Amino acid sequence: MEFAKLNQRIIIQENSTKTDNFGNHTSQWDEILTIWAMVVSQHSVETENAGITKEVKNIKFKVRQCSQLLTLNSTNCRLMFSGQTCNIKSVLPDYEHSGYMIISCKIREAGAKDVHAD
Repeated sequence: MEFAKLNQRIIIQENSTKTDNFGNHTSQWDEILTIWAMVVSQHSVETENAGITKEVKNIKFKVRQCSQLLTLNSTNCRLMFSGQTCNIKSVLPDYEHSGYMIISCKIREAGAKDVHAD
């Protein structure tokens, strides 16, 4: 695969809880990794729950394999791409091109509650 195809910048953030001087706990997102990626696929599907139809947008990125991604915990991390917040669903090796990984995400809707916030 050509490196020139990795033409999109993505930011991986990790959720952490910080304690202030008064003992209050606050949730915050810390940037842990910024990497180049290629958008592999982007699609949306409609789901229906209790009679309400909702659009779910999914996107997949191909990135070069690195040690931080091998140990990434998708339950407390998210991805920022082109001004959009994406919840990471999975990070898997790309068996077609060794040395690369596929990050599958769900694009968060505007105004949707942060799943990791207190």
